[in-house]
Parts: sequence; C-alpha cells; structure tokens
Amino acid sequence: MYRDVMQKTGLGLFMVLLVVNAALAGTGSISLIDASGLDYLINTDTTSGSYASGGMSEATYTAAVVGTTTGGGTQTVALSDAFDGYNNLAVNGVLYNDNGAPSMACSARQVVFNAQTVDSLSVVRKVFVPDNDEFARWLNIITNNGSSTATVNVVLVGNLGSDSSTTLDDTSSGDQFITSADNWAVTNGDNGDPRLGHIIQGPGACVAADMIVMGVGDYTAWGYDFDIAPGETAIIMNFVTGQPSIAAAAAKCQQIVALPANTLQCMSAAEVSQVVNFAGDDGDGDGLPDSCDTCPDDSNNDADGDGVCGDVDNCPNTANADQADSDGDGVGDACTPPPAEQETPPGCCGAAGPLSPLGLAVGMLLLSRYGGYRTRRRNK
Repeated sequence: MYRDVMQKTGLGLFMVLLVVNAALAGTGSISLIDASGLDYLINTDTTSGSYASGGMSEATYTAAVVGTTTGGGTQTVALSDAFDGYNNLAVNGVLYNDNGAPSMACSARQVVFNAQTVDSLSVVRKVFVPDNDEFARWLNIITNNGSSTATVNVVLVGNLGSDSSTTLDDTSSGDQFITSADNWAVTNGDNGDPRLGHIIQGPGACVAADMIVMGVGDYTAWGYDFDIAPGETAIIMNFVTGQPSIAAAAAKCQQIVALPANTLQCMSAAEVSQVVNFAGDDGDGDGLPDSCDTCPDDSNNDADGDGVCGDVDNCPNTANADQADSDGDGVGDACTPPPAEQETPPGCCGAAGPLSPLGLAVGMLLLSRYGGYRTRRRNK
C-alpha cells in the first residue's frame, strides 16, 4: 500500500512525510474555533519542510467535554493533540507551499490561500471552519490554464496526534478496514485525543479516491487521479470533524457526507458545481452530477455522438457535427434536407419550348380569327 502511495505522489512525497513527526507549531498559524469549541490551527505561509499551506498543525478543545474512554466509561476533559500535521496537499508531486500570506473571507471564517502554479495548473486552497457547526472543510481548487487536457494527481497526507495509539474504529462500510470505496472513516487514540471523522468523498461522485491509507500507524493519505479540460476548474473537497466519542464522530461523518446546507457555507454556486468528489446537482436527471456531465442539460448525453449536446443540437438523433442548416429554420440539414432544384417541363408555366405542328396550326388559326376580329372592330 505504501508503494502505491509513493507511485501516485511521483516524488516520494509520502516517504518524506513518513519521517516527519514534529508538529509545525504556532508560527504562521491561524486559529479558528468551531461550534463545539474545537480550536483548529491552520498553517499559513509554509515555506519549507514537509508541510503544506492550509494543512493543520493541531486541534484541541478550548474547554472540557464529556468523552468516552477506551475502557467504555466516560471522562470530562479538554481533549487535545488531534494532529501532528494534517491534510497536506501535493498536486502532481509538488507540495502546496511558499505561496505568501493568505487572506480571510466569509466573516473571517475562511482562510484563502494564494494561487500556486504547477505545470499548466493553478492551485488554490480555502480552509473553512464554521461557528455554527462542528467541522473543518478544505477546498482544493485546480484550474487548467493550458491549451490541452491536463491529467491531475492530488494527494493529501497527514500525521495524527494519536501517534502509536491510533486505531481505525469505523468506516462508511461499517467495518474497521478502509478501502478506496469508503467515503469516511473514524480514528481514535488514547483517552486524551479527540475522536476524528475523516470525510474523503461522497457516494456517486464523478471522481473517487483511488487510494486511501488509514489505520497503518498514525499516518493518513488519500489520492485522486482525474482529467481537467482546458479552461476548466475542478475542486477536491474534504472535511474533518472532532468529537468526544467514536459514535458521535461516525454520526457526524454520516451527516456531513450528505452535504446539508451548513457544509456548503461560504461557497459560491460555481464552486459547488465544480466539486468533483461529491455528487452535486443533476439538472437533467440522468444520474450524472453536473460537475462531470458533459451534457448537463441533456438527459440522453449526446445520443447521436456528434459532440453536440442534445439540448442545443439542431438534429439530436442524427450525427451532424457541422450543424448545417441551409434554410435557417433551426432544423439541421441532416434531419430535413433542403428540396433539390427541379427542371421545369418544356412548355410549362411560361417556360419556352418547341411547339408541335398541330399546336402551331391551332395557334395560327386563333390568331387570324380573333386577331383580325379585333382589327376590324377598331376600323369601324
């Protein structure tokens, strides 16, 4: 499994992070406290080492909470030491760091980091902690500024404060073994550690994690591989929640993965539509989220395969990539060909043509009779 992670980071980033255990203490950190009193320390302008801007160095409760113990009892204590460096981002093997001081948005509840260029990609991170709910959320925003489709590898790696006491206690599949098919997982440590819920993806998403490592020591890692078309943006969104019990952490994961309104606070409509690892709106009802539906308003998804979505195709059931419409009636020539020009039969409809002998004789008779009549009438 470690070998798989190393291959996907491209530069052995995971092995670098494996040997780093010390937390990046308060220097350059922003503190945001959620509704439960859990204080998250967010790394800001990280310029060296194996930590990324927007990762977390720690999370601790500001007051005592009633938490469960490993022995099945309860205790009232301020749980602390959630992270020793969590959710560090690398895109195509490049750590997201050394990108200057971030700004604050959304009533100072969201940290917005500056863009970093990786190949043809622009990478931006936003970290949000609400004051009316119990989680932290990351938006890893990747835009392809190139002229061709970009293949993107996103890896998020962390180290938990639970250290050697770390256990994997629950997953979305209901067991204690995580696979890339799981949407979330809960980890635990000793009695003094917060119980953590890690939300990695949602069901039915366009892009699913193709590797997840958790419960192997105190390290976490998950990664995604996907393509971004020129000029397009894709967002990988993740959450973490700290709770006083394993059951509470699992329940919160189940709630968050359904994306109730609180989880999308401080996100624009465009950002919501660009999230690829959670299933968003499905405007045409075809079972594909709009963020990965090439024809979001065509439930038949370009039935004729001509590269033009059915909702704008002037001939949706017959391939016509050129959309030719000679008569301008809105219906493509491939559906209603324009009428072919026809020859006019000789002698028809004013057209000149040779007369038969009989026709000539009749014509002369009529002319002499009625033409002469009109002449005589005028001479009288």
